[in-house]
Amino acid sequence: MSTEKKMNPTAVNKDELVNDETPSSDRGDVKSALVEPPTPHEVSDHGFEEENTRELMIDPMAMTQANPIVSPTTTPVFTLAYSVRTHTGLVRDHNEDDYLILEEQGVYLVADGMGGHAAGKVASKICVDTCEKYFSELQGTPDDNNNGLSAAASEFENSLRSANRAIFDASNTDSALAGMGTTAVGLRIRGDMVAICHAGDSRCYLVRHGRLRQVTVDHSLSNFLLAMGREAEARLAEATMSNVIMRALGLEPDVVIDTQEFQIRLGDRLMLCSDGLSDLVPQTRIERMLTDPAHDRETISENLLQAALDAGGRDNITVLVVDVTDRVQESEQQEDGEDPGSKASLHDMFEQTAPGFVTE
Repeated sequence: MSTEKKMNPTAVNKDELVNDETPSSDRGDVKSALVEPPTPHEVSDHGFEEENTRELMIDPMAMTQANPIVSPTTTPVFTLAYSVRTHTGLVRDHNEDDYLILEEQGVYLVADGMGGHAAGKVASKICVDTCEKYFSELQGTPDDNNNGLSAAASEFENSLRSANRAIFDASNTDSALAGMGTTAVGLRIRGDMVAICHAGDSRCYLVRHGRLRQVTVDHSLSNFLLAMGREAEARLAEATMSNVIMRALGLEPDVVIDTQEFQIRLGDRLMLCSDGLSDLVPQTRIERMLTDPAHDRETISENLLQAALDAGGRDNITVLVVDVTDRVQESEQQEDGEDPGSKASLHDMFEQTAPGFVTE
């Protein structure tokens, strides 16, 4: 497949699209939800505060009861336990990041907005609101589509395409919002499959067997040039224009969403983040923190956020950690004060590699 055909011709310098509003509140959530049993299908190898900002103010130290999704079978279900942190950072005076969590749909999403005069915050807000509305109005169970994606993945893609169009239309009807856009990275877990969708340079990581892998590939100028075989120019772009991205939601009426699917395993840990984390904290350190058995996901989310702040906090920072565990072990480990998924015995039950994601 030609990489060039998938690249948005509009390059965006994120650093030139900066707002100047009052700081937004920092947020942190942690919760659990059950995911419906798997429906067998083939694995694709596709390769993906102010009143205008959503607030999910939940006591970060209080774990709520798991919310089971009704299942017509007796197949065991996974429990998804998450923790999220978002912060304005130390340089910007407002937060253009946003996130969405739809437990019953198994949807987790991070959006990093960009645009002058608060437009970036508007773009990320439109993104999460449009996706939320899409799933609230979803009816029926469509068949898997003809390009190999499951119905769940197709629905997730379509929600982001709807968000893209909504942002594009808004930017073309209000001159104050002209040129706004947002990155988006999200995952949707249904049964034993996860779909990863993204556009831009917000990232998804997977921890399995104590090893960290970056699942998504940044839609950066340097990666664009590298895919064209222009290695010298790619190295120059990485050194001097690392903030330029080639794809985001809202820049064009249509957008290509990179989507991939693979099987999740008991004990997997996934993380979504904006570049406020990944640009400042080395991947080796991210791996150490995400695989630290001494800390639960709440502490890990807080430590990742703090690491980005300690490194200068020059951008907004959002970290969303999702753990895959079963209901029994989740409850048992809470009683023991241990983090689900942290024991090697959980990982050792399964294969090491997952189809459909980028290896290092």
